[in-house]
Amino acid sequence: MAFDRGDLRGKLYDLGIGLGRGLTLDSVPANGLGVTHAVEFTGKQEGQYAGLTIYRPTVVAADQERTADIISSSTTLTHLGLAYGDVTTLPCELIGLGLSAAELNEILQKMLRLTYFEDYWPLGWHKDNDFAAPLTTTPHDWTSGAVAMTTIEKVTTGDDYTYLGQSGKRNLKLTGSAAGNGYVISSRLNVSATTQLFHGAIARVNGAYTGSYVLYDVTNGAAIYTKTFTNRDFVRIAHLDTIPSGCTQVEARIGNVTASGVTEWDCLLGHLLGHNGRSLIVPSHLSEQWRFLGFGPANYAGLSTALSLASSQQLVTWQRGGQADYELYPLLETANPYRIQINRGDGLRAEDYWLHSLRPRSDIETLDNETDTSDVQEDDAMEILQYLLYDKLHAKWKDERGQSEWSERRDYWKAQVDARRLIHRVVQPTLPRPVLRIGMR
Repeated sequence: MAFDRGDLRGKLYDLGIGLGRGLTLDSVPANGLGVTHAVEFTGKQEGQYAGLTIYRPTVVAADQERTADIISSSTTLTHLGLAYGDVTTLPCELIGLGLSAAELNEILQKMLRLTYFEDYWPLGWHKDNDFAAPLTTTPHDWTSGAVAMTTIEKVTTGDDYTYLGQSGKRNLKLTGSAAGNGYVISSRLNVSATTQLFHGAIARVNGAYTGSYVLYDVTNGAAIYTKTFTNRDFVRIAHLDTIPSGCTQVEARIGNVTASGVTEWDCLLGHLLGHNGRSLIVPSHLSEQWRFLGFGPANYAGLSTALSLASSQQLVTWQRGGQADYELYPLLETANPYRIQINRGDGLRAEDYWLHSLRPRSDIETLDNETDTSDVQEDDAMEILQYLLYDKLHAKWKDERGQSEWSERRDYWKAQVDARRLIHRVVQPTLPRPVLRIGMR
């Protein structure tokens, strides 16, 4: 189930701690001084609501937040500050305990940074190479330098056979212009001549079109490798190239050949081959070792040497540690792991590799407005939201001794959140210990 900000605030109001409540107003007075709701305010004392935050989440920013003042004429709650410009929108929330709407929404966004989902990230030098980020402009600007494109957008992947073979989260959907031969450009990789680069993508066309993948030599202004495809199902494009003389930078150019063609890109792949690929950058979302679950290659059943069915992908987990296949450095539990060291004698081969981890939902969701949604599990969200809420209330209301009525609740829910580290630990495969047999064949 998807939750928006209003849903999550409502669940916090339902905790019964006096945080707030939602209302549907009868009207908004034309003079903009208050809100009217006969049942809510009739018979209440004049100062009962003074100091509460009046929050109207669906109006323009200038009208969203006011501080409640006094009850007037038995049915009107006046507010401090500017008069309302919007006097027709009726949904409203009253927020107490000294919190503003901005503080409450900040708690919702912070929750996404502490809530994780299992993810397989494809190894690649390109920023946003799995297109999981919600925007097309960050962490890589796919619109910059685009050629013959009418629409560049991120689309959420589905759960039906239309998306068989894609890796999840989001895809990059490109609609070319009538000029044809449109493309967008990836971030660049610095290279040296004569080194070997394995590279590719997983993609499809969304109609009777021809898609195009190009590895481009930025230095010499020439294509190193070009692959076109007409597959409606997701296919894996893969190729091994030697960097040409004089080339110091390469980039991927992805798009369409057909005029007004539509292509959909699941991910970009790529790494240096052999010993040159022994040290790999870990993606920034993996900031704690306990969230690292595994690493290894993928096998495919091929259509040809350059195209494979993405739906035939078989992921393999390598052994980690010591003289095994790879290790994660640095090794301290509290450190930020920044690279994977490949221990295999031949380094990385001409195959794509995938990193298995627990990834924060903030990488793929923002909750920065009232219509944005999150697919977070309710139980996970509520544990973290309660910890963050009580932590905020403790910081706001603690006395000179650092004590508050909220500290015990904060500590309880923090313990629940911390316990998730133990729940998600994955035992890595280990090498068998050698057995020495004397006098035996």
